[in-house]
Amino acid sequence: MTNTETSISAAQYLRMSTEHQQYSFDNQKAAICAYAAKAGFRVTQTYSDAGKSGVVLKSRDGLGQLLNDVISGVAQYKAILVYDVSRWGRFQDVDEAAHYEFLCKAAGITIHYCAEQFVNDNSLSSFIMKALKRIMAGEYSRELSIKVQDGTKRISQSGFRTGGMPGYGLRRTLVSATREPKCILLGHDRKALQSDHVILVPGPDEEVKCVQDIFRMFIKEKKLPSAIAADLRKRGVAYNGLKRKTWYGAAVSRLLKNPKYCGCSVFGQSTFRLHTRKIAQPRNSWIITKGAYIPLVSQDTFDLAQKRIEDLSSRTTGVHLLEGLRKLLIKRGTLSQRLVNRASNLPSIEPYVRRFGSLSEAFYKVGFAGPRLETTRTRRSVRALRDQLLAQVVATDPNHIAIIQPDRHFRPRLRVSSLLVSVFVCRCVPKGQIEPKWILNPVPREKDCIALIARLNAENEEVIDIFVVPDTKGQVRYQFTTNDPWLYRGRKLDSLTDFVSIVEQVSRGG
Repeated sequence: MTNTETSISAAQYLRMSTEHQQYSFDNQKAAICAYAAKAGFRVTQTYSDAGKSGVVLKSRDGLGQLLNDVISGVAQYKAILVYDVSRWGRFQDVDEAAHYEFLCKAAGITIHYCAEQFVNDNSLSSFIMKALKRIMAGEYSRELSIKVQDGTKRISQSGFRTGGMPGYGLRRTLVSATREPKCILLGHDRKALQSDHVILVPGPDEEVKCVQDIFRMFIKEKKLPSAIAADLRKRGVAYNGLKRKTWYGAAVSRLLKNPKYCGCSVFGQSTFRLHTRKIAQPRNSWIITKGAYIPLVSQDTFDLAQKRIEDLSSRTTGVHLLEGLRKLLIKRGTLSQRLVNRASNLPSIEPYVRRFGSLSEAFYKVGFAGPRLETTRTRRSVRALRDQLLAQVVATDPNHIAIIQPDRHFRPRLRVSSLLVSVFVCRCVPKGQIEPKWILNPVPREKDCIALIARLNAENEEVIDIFVVPDTKGQVRYQFTTNDPWLYRGRKLDSLTDFVSIVEQVSRGG
Protein backbone atom coordinates (compact mmCIF):
# COMPACT_ATOMS: atom_id res chain seq x y z
CA MET A 1 0.00 0.00 0.00
CA THR A 2 1.24 3.48 -0.89
CA ASN A 3 2.00 5.82 1.99
CA THR A 4 -0.22 8.87 1.33
CA GLU A 5 2.13 11.13 3.28
CA THR A 6 5.17 10.36 1.13
CA SER A 7 3.51 9.51 -2.19
CA ILE A 8 3.63 11.91 -5.15
CA SER A 9 0.42 13.59 -6.27
CA ALA A 10 -0.60 12.60 -9.81
CA ALA A 11 -3.46 13.05 -12.26
CA GLN A 12 -4.82 10.29 -14.46
CA TYR A 13 -6.03 10.77 -18.02
CA LEU A 14 -8.56 8.32 -19.47
CA ARG A 15 -9.80 8.13 -23.05
CA MET A 16 -12.17 5.68 -24.68
CA SER A 17 -13.32 6.09 -28.29
CA THR A 18 -15.78 3.16 -28.19
CA GLU A 19 -17.14 0.68 -25.69
CA HIS A 20 -14.46 -1.91 -26.48
CA GLN A 21 -13.65 -3.83 -23.30
CA GLN A 22 -9.90 -3.55 -23.79
CA TYR A 23 -9.94 0.21 -23.32
CA SER A 24 -12.87 0.59 -20.93
CA PHE A 25 -12.43 3.16 -18.19
CA ASP A 26 -12.50 0.41 -15.56
CA ASN A 27 -9.60 -1.40 -17.21
CA GLN A 28 -7.60 1.80 -17.59
CA LYS A 29 -8.23 2.80 -13.98
CA ALA A 30 -7.21 -0.64 -12.70
CA ALA A 31 -3.93 -0.58 -14.63
CA ILE A 32 -3.17 2.99 -13.56
CA CYS A 33 -4.02 2.22 -9.93
CA ALA A 34 -1.65 -0.78 -9.90
CA TYR A 35 1.12 1.29 -11.49
CA ALA A 36 0.57 4.16 -9.03
CA ALA A 37 0.76 1.84 -6.01
CA LYS A 38 3.99 0.31 -7.28
CA ALA A 39 5.66 3.58 -8.32
CA GLY A 40 4.61 5.66 -5.30
CA PHE A 41 1.97 7.91 -6.86
CA ARG A 42 -1.35 9.05 -5.41
CA VAL A 43 -4.08 9.90 -7.96
CA THR A 44 -5.71 13.15 -6.89
CA GLN A 45 -7.39 14.28 -10.10
CA THR A 46 -8.99 12.61 -13.11
CA TYR A 47 -9.43 13.92 -16.66
CA SER A 48 -11.43 11.84 -19.10
CA ASP A 49 -12.78 11.79 -22.64
CA ALA A 50 -15.52 9.21 -23.22
CA GLY A 51 -16.43 8.31 -26.80
CA LYS A 52 -13.80 10.64 -28.26
CA SER A 53 -11.47 9.93 -31.16
CA GLY A 54 -7.76 10.26 -30.45
CA VAL A 55 -6.96 11.60 -33.91
CA VAL A 56 -7.37 15.31 -33.03
CA LEU A 57 -7.44 17.43 -29.87
CA LYS A 58 -10.66 19.15 -30.94
CA SER A 59 -13.68 18.08 -28.84
CA ARG A 60 -11.45 16.27 -26.33
CA ASP A 61 -12.45 18.48 -23.43
CA GLY A 62 -10.66 16.34 -20.88
CA LEU A 63 -7.22 16.57 -22.50
CA GLY A 64 -7.83 20.23 -23.35
CA GLN A 65 -8.58 21.02 -19.69
CA LEU A 66 -5.52 19.06 -18.59
CA LEU A 67 -3.24 21.03 -20.91
CA ASN A 68 -4.82 24.32 -19.84
CA ASP A 69 -4.29 23.49 -16.15
CA VAL A 70 -0.70 22.54 -16.82
CA ILE A 71 0.12 25.59 -18.96
CA SER A 72 -1.61 28.08 -16.66
CA GLY A 73 0.20 26.68 -13.62
CA VAL A 74 -2.90 25.71 -11.61
CA ALA A 75 -2.12 21.98 -11.72
CA GLN A 76 -1.40 20.68 -8.20
CA TYR A 77 0.14 17.36 -9.30
CA LYS A 78 3.63 16.36 -10.37
CA ALA A 79 2.85 13.55 -12.81
CA ILE A 80 0.23 12.42 -15.32
CA LEU A 81 -0.61 8.73 -15.56
CA VAL A 82 -1.94 7.38 -18.88
CA TYR A 83 -2.78 3.78 -19.77
CA ASP A 84 -0.64 3.70 -22.93
CA VAL A 85 0.63 5.86 -25.80
CA SER A 86 -2.53 5.35 -27.88
CA ARG A 87 -4.76 6.69 -25.06
CA TRP A 88 -2.77 9.95 -25.14
CA GLY A 89 -3.73 10.14 -28.79
CA ARG A 90 -3.61 8.65 -32.26
CA PHE A 91 -2.40 11.90 -33.83
CA GLN A 92 -1.54 11.67 -37.52
CA ASP A 93 1.50 13.87 -36.93
CA VAL A 94 3.64 12.25 -34.23
CA ASP A 95 5.12 15.67 -33.47
CA GLU A 96 1.70 16.80 -32.23
CA ALA A 97 1.64 14.10 -29.54
CA ALA A 98 5.22 14.99 -28.63
CA HIS A 99 4.32 18.69 -28.46
CA TYR A 100 1.55 18.15 -25.92
CA GLU A 101 3.84 15.95 -23.83
CA PHE A 102 6.58 18.60 -24.01
CA LEU A 103 4.17 21.25 -22.68
CA CYS A 104 3.68 19.09 -19.60
CA LYS A 105 7.39 18.35 -19.26
CA ALA A 106 8.27 22.06 -19.56
CA ALA A 107 5.93 22.74 -16.63
CA GLY A 108 7.79 20.17 -14.52
CA ILE A 109 5.11 17.46 -14.88
CA THR A 110 6.14 14.04 -16.16
CA ILE A 111 3.95 11.63 -18.13
CA HIS A 112 3.92 7.91 -17.34
CA TYR A 113 2.50 5.30 -19.72
CA CYS A 114 1.40 2.63 -17.28
CA ALA A 115 0.76 -0.32 -19.60
CA GLU A 116 3.79 0.12 -21.87
CA GLN A 117 6.87 -2.10 -21.64
CA PHE A 118 9.26 0.85 -21.62
CA VAL A 119 9.88 3.55 -19.01
CA ASN A 120 9.34 7.13 -20.18
CA ASP A 121 12.64 8.31 -18.69
CA ASN A 122 14.08 10.39 -21.58
CA SER A 123 16.57 7.66 -22.43
CA LEU A 124 17.44 6.90 -26.07
CA SER A 125 15.55 3.60 -25.96
CA SER A 126 12.40 5.24 -24.55
CA PHE A 127 12.50 7.95 -27.24
CA ILE A 128 12.74 5.30 -29.96
CA MET A 129 9.98 3.11 -28.50
CA LYS A 130 7.71 6.07 -27.85
CA ALA A 131 8.13 7.39 -31.41
CA LEU A 132 7.43 3.91 -32.79
CA LYS A 133 4.32 3.52 -30.63
CA ARG A 134 3.04 6.93 -31.77
CA ILE A 135 3.54 5.99 -35.42
CA MET A 136 1.75 2.68 -34.85
CA ALA A 137 -1.15 4.44 -33.07
CA GLY A 138 -1.58 6.89 -35.95
CA GLU A 139 -1.23 4.16 -38.57
CA TYR A 140 -3.95 2.12 -36.88
CA SER A 141 -6.39 5.03 -37.35
CA ARG A 142 -5.33 5.50 -40.99
CA GLU A 143 -5.84 1.82 -41.81
CA LEU A 144 -9.15 1.74 -39.97
CA SER A 145 -10.30 4.85 -41.85
CA ILE A 146 -9.61 3.19 -45.22
CA LYS A 147 -11.49 0.03 -44.20
CA VAL A 148 -14.47 2.02 -42.95
CA GLN A 149 -14.56 4.09 -46.15
CA ASP A 150 -14.45 0.98 -48.35
CA GLY A 151 -17.22 -0.65 -46.30
CA THR A 152 -19.38 2.48 -46.46
CA LYS A 153 -18.87 2.70 -50.22
CA ARG A 154 -20.03 -0.91 -50.69
CA ILE A 155 -23.14 -0.27 -48.57
CA SER A 156 -23.99 2.81 -50.68
CA GLN A 157 -23.44 0.90 -53.93
CA SER A 158 -25.86 -1.75 -52.63
CA GLY A 159 -28.55 0.92 -52.49
CA PHE A 160 -28.57 1.60 -48.74
CA ARG A 161 -28.30 4.88 -46.87
CA THR A 162 -24.94 5.39 -45.11
CA GLY A 163 -25.83 8.23 -42.77
CA GLY A 164 -27.12 11.77 -42.46
CA MET A 165 -30.56 13.30 -42.26
CA PRO A 166 -33.02 12.19 -44.95
CA GLY A 167 -33.88 15.67 -46.21
CA TYR A 168 -37.16 17.39 -46.98
CA GLY A 169 -39.78 15.11 -48.52
CA LEU A 170 -37.99 11.91 -47.51
CA ARG A 171 -37.93 9.61 -44.48
CA ARG A 172 -35.56 6.88 -43.28
CA THR A 173 -36.86 3.31 -43.13
CA LEU A 174 -35.15 0.43 -41.36
CA VAL A 175 -34.94 -2.70 -43.51
CA SER A 176 -33.42 -6.16 -43.20
CA ALA A 177 -30.52 -7.41 -45.32
CA THR A 178 -33.10 -8.55 -47.89
CA ARG A 179 -34.75 -5.09 -47.88
CA GLU A 180 -37.80 -6.21 -45.92
CA PRO A 181 -39.26 -3.06 -44.26
CA LYS A 182 -39.21 -2.97 -40.45
CA CYS A 183 -40.07 0.54 -39.24
CA ILE A 184 -39.71 4.27 -39.89
CA LEU A 185 -36.76 5.85 -38.06
CA LEU A 186 -37.63 9.14 -36.37
CA GLY A 187 -35.30 12.02 -35.55
CA HIS A 188 -31.92 10.66 -34.45
CA ASP A 189 -33.05 7.01 -34.16
CA ARG A 190 -30.39 4.48 -35.13
CA LYS A 191 -30.45 0.86 -36.15
CA ALA A 192 -29.72 -1.73 -33.46
CA LEU A 193 -28.56 -4.74 -35.52
CA GLN A 194 -25.44 -4.79 -37.67
CA SER A 195 -27.29 -6.80 -40.34
CA ASP A 196 -30.02 -4.17 -40.72
CA HIS A 197 -29.80 -1.29 -43.19
CA VAL A 198 -31.50 2.04 -43.89
CA ILE A 199 -33.18 3.24 -47.08
CA LEU A 200 -35.01 6.42 -48.01
CA VAL A 201 -38.75 6.41 -48.74
CA PRO A 202 -41.17 9.20 -49.75
CA GLY A 203 -42.39 11.30 -46.83
CA PRO A 204 -45.84 12.86 -46.32
CA ASP A 205 -47.82 13.59 -49.49
CA GLU A 206 -47.68 17.36 -48.93
CA GLU A 207 -43.89 17.30 -48.74
CA VAL A 208 -43.60 15.10 -51.85
CA LYS A 209 -45.86 17.50 -53.76
CA CYS A 210 -43.77 20.47 -52.55
CA VAL A 211 -40.58 18.85 -53.90
CA GLN A 212 -42.26 18.28 -57.25
CA ASP A 213 -43.50 21.90 -57.26
CA ILE A 214 -39.96 23.15 -56.62
CA PHE A 215 -38.61 21.29 -59.65
CA ARG A 216 -41.57 22.51 -61.75
CA MET A 217 -41.07 26.17 -60.76
CA PHE A 218 -37.34 25.92 -61.43
CA ILE A 219 -37.60 24.19 -64.82
CA LYS A 220 -40.86 25.41 -66.36
CA GLU A 221 -41.42 28.75 -64.67
CA LYS A 222 -37.69 29.59 -64.74
CA LYS A 223 -37.68 30.88 -61.17
CA LEU A 224 -34.44 31.21 -59.19
CA PRO A 225 -34.06 29.30 -55.90
CA SER A 226 -34.50 32.50 -53.89
CA ALA A 227 -37.75 33.29 -55.74
CA ILE A 228 -39.00 29.74 -55.17
CA ALA A 229 -38.23 30.07 -51.45
CA ALA A 230 -40.12 33.38 -51.34
CA ASP A 231 -43.13 31.73 -53.00
CA LEU A 232 -43.09 28.86 -50.48
CA ARG A 233 -42.90 31.27 -47.56
CA LYS A 234 -45.79 33.28 -48.98
CA ARG A 235 -47.88 30.10 -49.21
CA GLY A 236 -46.97 29.19 -45.61
CA VAL A 237 -45.15 25.97 -46.52
CA ALA A 238 -43.02 24.91 -43.52
CA TYR A 239 -39.42 23.71 -43.85
CA ASN A 240 -38.02 20.96 -41.61
CA GLY A 241 -34.41 22.08 -41.33
CA LEU A 242 -32.47 21.53 -38.11
CA LYS A 243 -31.93 25.25 -37.51
CA ARG A 244 -34.40 27.00 -39.78
CA LYS A 245 -38.10 26.31 -40.18
CA THR A 246 -38.77 28.59 -43.15
CA TRP A 247 -37.59 28.14 -46.72
CA TYR A 248 -34.56 30.06 -48.01
CA GLY A 249 -32.66 30.10 -51.28
CA ALA A 250 -29.74 27.85 -50.30
CA ALA A 251 -32.13 25.13 -49.07
CA VAL A 252 -33.96 25.11 -52.42
CA SER A 253 -30.65 25.08 -54.29
CA ARG A 254 -29.37 22.05 -52.34
CA LEU A 255 -32.63 20.18 -52.93
CA LEU A 256 -32.46 20.76 -56.68
CA LYS A 257 -28.90 19.42 -56.87
CA ASN A 258 -29.31 16.25 -54.78
CA PRO A 259 -29.68 13.00 -56.81
CA LYS A 260 -31.54 11.27 -53.97
CA TYR A 261 -34.73 12.97 -55.16
CA CYS A 262 -34.59 10.94 -58.38
CA GLY A 263 -34.00 7.73 -56.42
CA CYS A 264 -30.19 7.60 -56.46
CA SER A 265 -27.84 6.63 -53.64
CA VAL A 266 -24.80 8.91 -53.60
CA PHE A 267 -21.38 8.34 -52.05
CA GLY A 268 -18.37 10.68 -51.97
CA GLN A 269 -20.01 14.11 -52.10
CA SER A 270 -17.44 15.29 -49.55
CA THR A 271 -14.48 13.92 -47.60
CA PHE A 272 -13.98 14.20 -43.87
CA ARG A 273 -11.43 11.50 -43.18
CA LEU A 274 -9.53 11.42 -39.88
CA HIS A 275 -11.35 14.57 -38.69
CA THR A 276 -9.65 16.80 -41.23
CA ARG A 277 -11.47 19.76 -42.74
CA LYS A 278 -14.57 18.77 -44.70
CA ILE A 279 -13.89 19.12 -48.43
CA ALA A 280 -16.59 19.06 -51.10
CA GLN A 281 -15.74 16.75 -54.00
CA PRO A 282 -16.46 17.52 -57.69
CA ARG A 283 -19.66 16.01 -59.00
CA ASN A 284 -17.85 13.80 -61.53
CA SER A 285 -16.15 11.94 -58.65
CA TRP A 286 -19.40 10.98 -56.89
CA ILE A 287 -20.41 7.31 -56.88
CA ILE A 288 -24.09 7.29 -57.86
CA THR A 289 -26.25 4.16 -57.66
CA LYS A 290 -29.45 4.58 -59.61
CA GLY A 291 -32.73 2.95 -58.57
CA ALA A 292 -31.79 2.70 -54.89
CA TYR A 293 -34.92 4.46 -53.62
CA ILE A 294 -38.42 5.35 -54.80
CA PRO A 295 -37.94 8.61 -56.76
CA LEU A 296 -39.88 11.78 -55.99
CA VAL A 297 -39.15 13.19 -59.47
CA SER A 298 -38.22 11.42 -62.69
CA GLN A 299 -34.65 11.13 -63.94
CA ASP A 300 -35.51 13.32 -66.95
CA THR A 301 -36.86 16.05 -64.66
CA PHE A 302 -33.75 15.93 -62.48
CA ASP A 303 -31.45 16.06 -65.54
CA LEU A 304 -33.27 19.14 -66.86
CA ALA A 305 -32.79 20.85 -63.48
CA GLN A 306 -29.04 20.10 -63.55
CA LYS A 307 -28.74 21.52 -67.06
CA ARG A 308 -30.40 24.77 -65.99
CA ILE A 309 -28.16 24.97 -62.91
CA GLU A 310 -25.09 24.67 -65.18
CA ASP A 311 -26.45 27.36 -67.51
CA LEU A 312 -27.07 29.71 -64.57
CA SER A 313 -23.60 29.06 -63.13
CA SER A 314 -21.93 29.90 -66.44
CA ARG A 315 -23.76 33.25 -66.50
CA THR A 316 -23.21 34.08 -62.84
CA THR A 317 -19.94 36.02 -63.03
CA GLY A 318 -18.51 38.22 -60.32
CA VAL A 319 -19.75 41.30 -62.18
CA HIS A 320 -23.33 39.99 -62.31
CA LEU A 321 -23.28 39.03 -58.64
CA LEU A 322 -22.08 42.46 -57.54
CA GLU A 323 -24.49 44.27 -59.86
CA GLY A 324 -27.40 42.43 -58.26
CA LEU A 325 -26.18 43.47 -54.81
CA ARG A 326 -25.87 47.11 -55.88
CA LYS A 327 -29.45 47.14 -57.10
CA LEU A 328 -30.63 45.58 -53.83
CA LEU A 329 -28.64 48.16 -51.83
CA ILE A 330 -30.18 51.05 -53.80
CA LYS A 331 -33.66 49.62 -53.34
CA ARG A 332 -33.45 48.73 -49.62
CA GLY A 333 -30.72 51.10 -48.38
CA THR A 334 -28.99 48.27 -46.53
CA LEU A 335 -27.73 44.71 -47.06
CA SER A 336 -27.92 41.52 -45.01
CA GLN A 337 -27.90 37.77 -45.48
CA ARG A 338 -31.65 37.73 -44.86
CA LEU A 339 -32.30 40.27 -47.62
CA VAL A 340 -30.11 38.37 -50.09
CA ASN A 341 -31.89 35.10 -49.34
CA ARG A 342 -35.29 36.75 -49.80
CA ALA A 343 -34.42 38.65 -53.00
CA SER A 344 -36.19 36.93 -55.89
CA ASN A 345 -33.69 38.17 -58.51
CA LEU A 346 -30.54 37.06 -56.67
CA PRO A 347 -28.98 33.60 -56.29
CA SER A 348 -28.40 32.08 -52.86
CA ILE A 349 -25.44 33.22 -50.77
CA GLU A 350 -23.29 30.23 -51.86
CA PRO A 351 -22.01 31.84 -55.12
CA TYR A 352 -20.98 34.95 -53.16
CA VAL A 353 -19.09 32.91 -50.58
CA ARG A 354 -17.34 30.83 -53.27
CA ARG A 355 -16.30 33.83 -55.35
CA PHE A 356 -15.53 36.47 -52.68
CA GLY A 357 -14.68 34.37 -49.61
CA SER A 358 -17.62 35.64 -47.59
CA LEU A 359 -20.85 37.55 -48.01
CA SER A 360 -19.35 40.42 -45.98
CA GLU A 361 -16.56 40.87 -48.54
CA ALA A 362 -19.11 41.02 -51.35
CA PHE A 363 -21.03 43.69 -49.41
CA TYR A 364 -17.82 45.65 -48.93
CA LYS A 365 -17.09 45.57 -52.68
CA VAL A 366 -20.40 47.29 -53.48
CA GLY A 367 -19.75 50.02 -50.92
CA PHE A 368 -21.80 48.78 -47.99
CA ALA A 369 -20.11 48.74 -44.59
CA GLY A 370 -22.64 48.60 -41.78
CA PRO A 371 -21.61 48.69 -38.10
CA ARG A 372 -21.38 44.90 -37.78
CA LEU A 373 -19.32 44.59 -40.96
CA GLU A 374 -16.91 47.30 -39.83
CA THR A 375 -16.55 45.56 -36.45
CA THR A 376 -15.80 42.24 -38.17
CA ARG A 377 -13.17 43.78 -40.43
CA THR A 378 -11.58 45.59 -37.48
CA ARG A 379 -11.37 42.38 -35.47
CA ARG A 380 -9.73 40.56 -38.36
CA SER A 381 -7.22 43.38 -38.68
CA VAL A 382 -6.47 43.30 -34.94
CA ARG A 383 -5.92 39.51 -35.05
CA ALA A 384 -3.52 39.95 -37.96
CA LEU A 385 -1.59 42.62 -36.03
CA ARG A 386 -1.45 40.33 -32.97
CA ASP A 387 -0.06 37.46 -35.05
CA GLN A 388 2.51 39.81 -36.55
CA LEU A 389 3.52 41.07 -33.10
CA LEU A 390 3.89 37.52 -31.74
CA ALA A 391 6.22 36.62 -34.60
CA GLN A 392 8.30 39.77 -34.08
CA VAL A 393 8.68 39.12 -30.34
CA VAL A 394 9.75 35.49 -30.86
CA ALA A 395 12.24 36.54 -33.54
CA THR A 396 14.13 38.69 -31.01
CA ASP A 397 15.14 35.66 -28.91
CA PRO A 398 13.84 32.31 -30.28
CA ASN A 399 15.94 30.36 -27.76
CA HIS A 400 14.02 31.78 -24.80
CA ILE A 401 10.65 32.78 -26.31
CA ALA A 402 8.08 30.45 -27.85
CA ILE A 403 4.44 30.68 -28.93
CA ILE A 404 2.18 28.32 -26.95
CA GLN A 405 -1.20 27.32 -28.39
CA PRO A 406 -2.39 23.74 -27.70
CA ASP A 407 -5.16 24.06 -30.31
CA ARG A 408 -7.46 26.61 -31.93
CA HIS A 409 -9.66 26.75 -28.82
CA PHE A 410 -6.81 28.50 -26.96
CA ARG A 411 -5.50 31.97 -27.66
CA PRO A 412 -1.81 31.98 -28.55
CA ARG A 413 0.41 32.94 -25.61
CA LEU A 414 4.13 33.41 -25.16
CA ARG A 415 6.37 31.31 -22.97
CA VAL A 416 9.43 33.11 -21.66
CA SER A 417 11.55 30.46 -19.94
CA SER A 418 9.05 29.15 -17.36
CA LEU A 419 6.75 32.19 -17.48
CA LEU A 420 3.52 32.47 -19.49
CA VAL A 421 2.64 35.82 -21.07
CA SER A 422 -0.80 36.73 -22.43
CA VAL A 423 -0.83 39.03 -25.45
CA PHE A 424 -3.48 41.73 -25.92
CA VAL A 425 -3.64 44.09 -28.90
CA CYS A 426 -6.02 46.85 -27.77
CA ARG A 427 -8.18 48.84 -30.17
CA CYS A 428 -8.35 52.62 -29.90
CA VAL A 429 -11.80 54.17 -29.56
CA PRO A 430 -11.47 57.93 -29.96
CA LYS A 431 -15.11 58.58 -31.08
CA GLY A 432 -14.55 62.32 -30.82
CA GLN A 433 -13.29 62.12 -27.24
CA ILE A 434 -10.78 64.65 -26.00
CA GLU A 435 -8.55 61.84 -24.78
CA PRO A 436 -8.46 58.51 -26.65
CA LYS A 437 -9.15 55.25 -24.84
CA TRP A 438 -8.14 51.66 -25.49
CA ILE A 439 -10.27 48.57 -24.92
CA LEU A 440 -8.99 45.50 -23.07
CA ASN A 441 -11.05 42.29 -23.00
CA PRO A 442 -9.27 40.02 -20.50
CA VAL A 443 -9.54 36.22 -20.70
CA PRO A 444 -10.59 34.69 -17.33
CA ARG A 445 -8.28 31.67 -17.54
CA GLU A 446 -5.33 33.97 -18.32
CA LYS A 447 -5.96 36.45 -15.51
CA ASP A 448 -2.92 35.30 -13.47
CA CYS A 449 -0.52 35.49 -16.41
CA ILE A 450 1.83 38.35 -17.08
CA ALA A 451 0.28 40.41 -19.89
CA LEU A 452 1.76 42.18 -22.88
CA ILE A 453 -0.46 45.17 -23.71
CA ALA A 454 -0.04 46.66 -27.20
CA ARG A 455 -1.94 49.88 -27.97
CA LEU A 456 -2.98 50.73 -31.54
CA ASN A 457 -3.17 54.14 -33.16
CA ALA A 458 -6.46 55.98 -33.76
CA GLU A 459 -6.96 54.19 -37.10
CA ASN A 460 -6.21 50.80 -35.48
CA GLU A 461 -3.65 50.11 -38.19
CA GLU A 462 -0.38 49.85 -36.24
CA VAL A 463 1.08 49.44 -32.74
CA ILE A 464 2.17 52.69 -31.10
CA ASP A 465 3.53 51.36 -27.76
CA ILE A 466 3.79 48.22 -25.65
CA PHE A 467 3.56 47.62 -21.89
CA VAL A 468 4.19 44.53 -19.75
CA VAL A 469 1.90 44.33 -16.69
CA PRO A 470 1.84 41.72 -13.87
CA ASP A 471 -1.68 40.37 -14.57
CA THR A 472 -5.23 41.22 -15.66
CA LYS A 473 -7.01 40.31 -12.43
CA GLY A 474 -10.22 42.13 -11.57
CA GLN A 475 -10.89 43.33 -15.11
CA VAL A 476 -13.87 42.37 -17.28
CA ARG A 477 -13.99 44.91 -20.11
CA TYR A 478 -11.61 47.70 -19.27
CA GLN A 479 -11.09 51.04 -21.00
CA PHE A 480 -7.83 52.73 -20.12
CA THR A 481 -6.39 56.11 -21.06
CA THR A 482 -2.90 57.27 -22.02
CA ASN A 483 -1.57 57.65 -18.46
CA ASP A 484 -3.82 55.12 -16.73
CA PRO A 485 -2.32 53.99 -13.36
CA TRP A 486 -3.43 50.41 -14.10
CA LEU A 487 -1.17 50.36 -17.16
CA TYR A 488 1.80 51.80 -15.32
CA ARG A 489 1.78 49.04 -12.69
CA GLY A 490 4.15 47.38 -15.11
CA ARG A 491 6.90 48.56 -17.42
CA LYS A 492 6.85 50.19 -20.82
CA LEU A 493 8.75 48.30 -23.50
CA ASP A 494 11.03 50.67 -25.39
CA SER A 495 12.39 47.91 -27.63
CA LEU A 496 11.27 44.36 -28.37
CA THR A 497 14.81 43.18 -27.64
CA ASP A 498 14.21 44.09 -23.97
CA PHE A 499 11.13 41.85 -23.75
CA VAL A 500 12.73 38.94 -21.85
CA SER A 501 14.44 41.14 -19.27
CA ILE A 502 11.30 43.27 -18.73
CA VAL A 503 9.12 40.16 -18.25
CA GLU A 504 11.57 38.79 -15.67
CA GLN A 505 11.62 42.15 -13.84
CA VAL A 506 7.81 42.36 -13.78
CA SER A 507 7.56 38.76 -12.54
CA ARG A 508 9.80 39.71 -9.58
CA GLY A 509 7.72 42.79 -8.87
CA GLY A 510 10.38 45.13 -10.20
